[in-house]
Amino acid sequence: MTSFRARPRLSLVVGAMLLVALVVLVVSRIAFLHGETLRRWRASLEGGAVTTQATVDGWYGERVGDAEMLAASVALLDRVAGAPAANEPRPVERLLAPTLRRQNSLGGWVLDANDRVIAGTNGLTIFPAEIVAAREARLRRRSVRSAIVTGPVSSSIAIASPVPPGPHVRGSGDPVTIVLRSDVVAAFTPWVTGRPNAAMSLFSTPSPDGAVTVAACPGHSPPVCVTHHGELKRGSAADLSLSRVDTFGVFPAVEGGEPVLAVTRYDSTLGWGIVRRVKRSDAFVPFWKALALEGLFLLVVLALLAMFVDARERRLRVRRMREQAHADQRLATIVDAATDGLLSFDDGLVITMSNAAVDRMLGYPRGALVGRELLELFSPEWRGYLRRSLADFMRATTTGVSLADTEWCQALRLDGTFLAVDARLGRAELDGVALYTMGLHDVSERARTESFLSRQRHILEQIASGSPTSESLCTLFDLMESEAPQMRFAAYELSHDGIVAHIVCAPHLPAGFVEVTDEIVVGPVSAAVGTAIFRDEPVYSTDIATDPLWETSREYILAHGVRGAWAIPLHAADGRSIGALACYYSEARGPSMRELELASAAVHLASIALYTSRDAASLRASEASFRSFVENAPAAIFRETRYGRLVSANPAMLTLLGYDSVDALQEAAERKSLYHDLAARARMLAELESHDVVRGQEVEWCRADGSLVTVRVSARAYRDDRGEIWLWEGYAEDVTLLRAAEQALRRNERLAAVGQLVSGVAHELNNPLSSILHFAEDLLTDERSREDAEALGVICDQARRSRAIVRDLLSFVRQRATNAEPLALAEVVAGTLRMMRSTAELGGARLHADLDDERATVVADRGGVEQVVTNLVSNAVQAAGAGGDVWIRVAGAGSDVRLIVEDSGPGIPADVRPHIFDPFFTTKPTGEGTGLGLSVTLGLVEQMGGRITVEPRLNGALGSCFVVTLPRVDAADMKRATATASPMVEPSLAALLPTVRKRHALVIDDEPTIRAALCRFFTRRGWTVDEACDGAAGLALLDARGDEFDVVISDLRMPGVSGVELHDRLALEHPSILERMIFSTGDVASSEAASFVRRTTCLVLQKPFELRMLDEVIALVDARIEASRRSA
Repeated sequence: MTSFRARPRLSLVVGAMLLVALVVLVVSRIAFLHGETLRRWRASLEGGAVTTQATVDGWYGERVGDAEMLAASVALLDRVAGAPAANEPRPVERLLAPTLRRQNSLGGWVLDANDRVIAGTNGLTIFPAEIVAAREARLRRRSVRSAIVTGPVSSSIAIASPVPPGPHVRGSGDPVTIVLRSDVVAAFTPWVTGRPNAAMSLFSTPSPDGAVTVAACPGHSPPVCVTHHGELKRGSAADLSLSRVDTFGVFPAVEGGEPVLAVTRYDSTLGWGIVRRVKRSDAFVPFWKALALEGLFLLVVLALLAMFVDARERRLRVRRMREQAHADQRLATIVDAATDGLLSFDDGLVITMSNAAVDRMLGYPRGALVGRELLELFSPEWRGYLRRSLADFMRATTTGVSLADTEWCQALRLDGTFLAVDARLGRAELDGVALYTMGLHDVSERARTESFLSRQRHILEQIASGSPTSESLCTLFDLMESEAPQMRFAAYELSHDGIVAHIVCAPHLPAGFVEVTDEIVVGPVSAAVGTAIFRDEPVYSTDIATDPLWETSREYILAHGVRGAWAIPLHAADGRSIGALACYYSEARGPSMRELELASAAVHLASIALYTSRDAASLRASEASFRSFVENAPAAIFRETRYGRLVSANPAMLTLLGYDSVDALQEAAERKSLYHDLAARARMLAELESHDVVRGQEVEWCRADGSLVTVRVSARAYRDDRGEIWLWEGYAEDVTLLRAAEQALRRNERLAAVGQLVSGVAHELNNPLSSILHFAEDLLTDERSREDAEALGVICDQARRSRAIVRDLLSFVRQRATNAEPLALAEVVAGTLRMMRSTAELGGARLHADLDDERATVVADRGGVEQVVTNLVSNAVQAAGAGGDVWIRVAGAGSDVRLIVEDSGPGIPADVRPHIFDPFFTTKPTGEGTGLGLSVTLGLVEQMGGRITVEPRLNGALGSCFVVTLPRVDAADMKRATATASPMVEPSLAALLPTVRKRHALVIDDEPTIRAALCRFFTRRGWTVDEACDGAAGLALLDARGDEFDVVISDLRMPGVSGVELHDRLALEHPSILERMIFSTGDVASSEAASFVRRTTCLVLQKPFELRMLDEVIALVDARIEASRRSA
């Protein structure tokens, strides 16, 4: 049967291939005939085009020759123009007449240099195109053709030829041109007449206002057509010929109508395009005739081939029918010998055939099923479902279907028992009648096995879902005992010390038996269970009555009807012993092969149940311990995905970042708001990608309030099955304070180094500045010209400016002496702003003050507060610039008072912000700032117990915002402090100045210029002055003549004996001199000088000082001496 089914398919394939080959052959032949027709016509048309070009060039050559011959004849005339004799033609007209008659020309003319006709055919007007040709002939000095001129009666073309120089030049004085006009239609009519192929010729020539087509028109009178076209169609044959393109193809006819096959050619002599053409329908007449003849031949061949194939197929069908009969007989034998049942039934569900396997399967005699209803073979509860399924199948068009997709059908045997079968339906057509079949396969054993496996899966699901161990084991033992009713199972769990095994579950053993065997000691001779655990191998007791393992408990065991037993040890996944599975029989025997198979499954499931229970308990304890560790850890512990999702976070992380809940923190992380610098997170991820761990990498996190916190992160990555990181666990500790402390330490170290440098520099600068300032002030006391006085004033101002710079440096490296007192901060700020308003107006900035908070009271140094306000507002005015705004607010904030200075400037760049409080750091141009303003401000604020920060402006506005926070005091405390504070009284210097008298002064300084300036100062005031170049010389003078000096002024820092040593020696040897001592120094930043200033009672002047100040200090010394005398 297989060979016969394959043969039609093979014949079909072969027939299809032959048909395709035939189609390809026919198409190829048609393409060949078509191409051959085109090649023949191309050769014919190209030959005609060459002939046409030769003919046209010959005609044109004749006309040019006649024109040039006539021009040569005219050149021999004495005079071209002029009036002839009465009734006599002009000489040139006599020359024109024969030529015109020979050429069948329409007319001829002679034109002078101004294009005027001086002779020619009477009664005809020369055309503009002919005048243009005459002009061009004179310019080129050769013959030129004109454009074709079309008219209602005729069409013409003219040949213009210049007349060579000759006697006529002497007669007229101007060059002349001969123009001969020829009739185009008359010229080409002889060539077309009598030529059948002339109808295929087309001439086209351009003209100034378009193109003219000269075409052969057979059947017309005359047979030549001249047509004017304003514009030729792009790509047409005429257009291509005029474009100098020689080609062959199908083109639309110029006159309209059906397309034509045409060859184009360009005549360079005339500048004409030549087109040879033939109607496409006429050209392909031979092609269609050949195609029809060959098609008829092909049809005859195909008819003969079809007759041959039909005869062969008839013989094959007869042979196939004989073989089909034999196949049916073999099929019947095979069906009867099949192991699966096979039924056939009709539309009424009546069985028409059954094989022997169905009869054996259902217990019917052979052939007894034929004629019975099909549904009688199934259990009653299945018949309704089967009836509906069979009806649906009969209505459908499918050829096969299963009756049950998820469960087995229940067949009804002759003896009334049920059998699980797999039933499948089939459909076939036999002589137009539907034939239905049903295959039945016995799946009772398979159903039982699948049920057993399903219940095992259920037990595993119980274990995985965390059900109690005893419940899972009871379900397991119910399953096993249903498969082997003679078996009674019990599960024992080994204690953690490995000494005793306790019953976990024994659902079907007597209660007394369970009580006796509840606790079994593990040992070499300890019943089946204890011995199996001890040996770590199965132990079988086929007869308890004689087995020595049961010696100690035999009486109790036999009393409960148990005679046989065996036990198999249970193991955890890591191989450790965790208990045993025991089975008991009521008769003396061992296990069968089926029971051993069941025992193997039971041991596997019981082991899973026991070690899962143990591991779950251990895991719960471990998770509780780990959870306690994480929740109580002082550092942040978190889990984060590679895409930034925060999976978990401990309470320490919430506290560190200021969030109320993990959800809020997770939302911030998803908004990419956790990491201040996403590039730092990317670097950490790259480190994890490379090494799976990160140790001690520092990043900045954003807190809920927007502030930043620096954390040191250590993390470990977890990878998925593809090896990609999907999660990491991190441990982060807050190092913000540590980094701040390190930064402060580095800053203090820098400040210490800068302080030593500044101290030395200040001393070295203050000495020459003192000399400059003293001499300039002294010179200003004399009568000077205005120019000199202004110059000296500039010197004084610049010296004072330099002094201010040096003092700023000194203020930066030392803490200034403060006088803390209760202050209404708003009042101090308001007073400072009044002094600065004019400065702000000069800078073009507007000041806005909000100082209404009366609670803004602090205890601070007034001068320090004023300097802080001045520095911050000055910077804000410069940042805001012309047209900008500066806002100053004072407001209470809990236990603090905040001074806020904002500006509308460009703001502080992120890379500049960390350095703004660094000494000598400035963004101003060179010469416009020392970079100490904010550093000094920071020192003053911290000295007052406050802090200064830079915060972003509200709503993300541009500009900067500095916030100074100082401790607040209550108004009552302020009043009490004010009431108990001693009033600060400044003495009137004028009242302390004594009457001027002749005095004696001693100047001690190692700088000669300072000594000279001070000596000049005292001398101009009538004093007697002595001077000493160092402390030793000064001490010698004081030892010898100390009582003579009214005032002694000494430098502190001198080589040899310093001013401090001089002070200490005088305090021991001449203490009375100290009240007349005045010390000066340019180095108050050094620790030695600062210590001296704190412990001495002498007056100290800071260099460079003004002479006016020295006057005042001398007055104070006099006042102190006078007060001392009065008290004595």
